[in-house]
Amino acid sequence: MRLGLTLAALLPAPILAQDARAYVSDELAVTLRAAKGTDATVLGLVHSGEAVTVLAQDTDSGYARVSTADGRRGWLLSRYLSEQPSARQQMESVLADLETARARILELEALSGVDVEALLEDNERLRRELEKSAADEQLRQRKSELARAQRDALVAGALVFVVGLALGAWATRRLAKPPAGWREL
Repeated sequence: MRLGLTLAALLPAPILAQDARAYVSDELAVTLRAAKGTDATVLGLVHSGEAVTVLAQDTDSGYARVSTADGRRGWLLSRYLSEQPSARQQMESVLADLETARARILELEALSGVDVEALLEDNERLRRELEKSAADEQLRQRKSELARAQRDALVAGALVFVVGLALGAWATRRLAKPPAGWREL
């Protein structure tokens, strides 16, 4: 194992031209150790994006005991653990979703064959018609309420008239006969 790590260290690093723009890689390899601490035996490397199962946490030392997908168990620094997949994995997923969405948009545009501007104009026209229809309905309701109020006023007036007529007739009959004991002139 140490021979492999030594050979990897001896491989030449990529040579970059002076003043060339370069980026720090997001590829990370964390050492998996047999015990907590930097002096413990290295069991191997766990690369960024690899899923591990946390078996125990030691907050005092900052190490977590983990189990890798291939069955290795050991300790690594818990500051390198995250509950979310790596940014690279998330980006790959987002890019795949974006490509799927773009393909679907193209497919729908081809199937629809509809002029979007015409749809927007129709939408605006229909919205105006709906507003006018709602205003017309309010006007009809107000007219109906007014007609009902006028009808109620007419009924009340007619009732007053009939009662007045009845009272007038009664009073006339009552006053037409002289009370008993009055003489007629």
